[in-house]
Amino acid sequence: MENLGIKALLTTQVLSGKALLCKFAHHDSLRFLIHWRISNMARSYISLFGLLFGLCFSTQTLAQDFAPNGLRIYPSNPTTGDQVYIIVNYPCPYPSRAPLKIQRVNGQVLVELATLGNVCLSDPDRDLNREYAYSIGSFGNGTYDLAVAHRVTSDDITFSDFFIGPPLRTRFTVTEGTSELISGAWVSDKAPGQVLNVYKTGAKSAYLNWSSYDGAGAQAWFAGQLALDKGSLVGELVRSAGPIFGESNPSSLTQSSWGSVEVQHVGCDQLRVRYLGSQTGFGSGTLDFRPAVRPAGLRGCEPTNLRGADLF
Repeated sequence: MENLGIKALLTTQVLSGKALLCKFAHHDSLRFLIHWRISNMARSYISLFGLLFGLCFSTQTLAQDFAPNGLRIYPSNPTTGDQVYIIVNYPCPYPSRAPLKIQRVNGQVLVELATLGNVCLSDPDRDLNREYAYSIGSFGNGTYDLAVAHRVTSDDITFSDFFIGPPLRTRFTVTEGTSELISGAWVSDKAPGQVLNVYKTGAKSAYLNWSSYDGAGAQAWFAGQLALDKGSLVGELVRSAGPIFGESNPSSLTQSSWGSVEVQHVGCDQLRVRYLGSQTGFGSGTLDFRPAVRPAGLRGCEPTNLRGADLF
């Protein structure tokens, strides 16, 4: 009689088209008592191989249960000013909090996601309609081929990591332009009382009205049309002065060149404004603004109405 410690390490390489491969390594968690007497040897081997076949078959079935079954892009028609999200539909309620890997090479985008396998396996409420959204960043003008692979991992040495698949694939096109999410009123924590009102007026243009102050603390208003240039909105602003509140003589209005601005949409919830004032007392600098009010009807910065899951 002899004790033989055997552990099943199961590796599924469906991603590369290989067949299911079962490996065996020593571990104290699984022990089989094999009687080496001639009368029991055949029965012992039959039981052992039956167990291993069952483990392999179960792993293949679980891999199919884990496999993502849907992929889409948000927003569906992104611009160079948008943050792009992938929305993946798969049944495990314990996904990774962020992609394990995002690779961009010559128009090919590979995203690798992961699930904690042994936790997911123990959850009886796996739901095929669960959706998870992941930010994969912003993109330049062009068409991209996206592949999303999924890896099952483990914090226990019972199973080795394995891919399930094949990868989900789609293609999306990013057009050069200004995101609609730039429209609205923006405020700055470092410049209290100042407001940027921005309105998208075309695919590559916007109108800006800046309610501010001059170097002496008096109110000042600057406005102008901006055009997209190398990912930022740039333009000259005009300062208006003269009229009093309410009805006023139009001839009292004076307008003068104030300076220039460069407005960069940094993510969804931040505008970075670089300014260069040509009038005395304004100088140059950079201010960051956050949204205060957005027009009704705009889509959200992030995907909404996900089916029973979260945004990562």
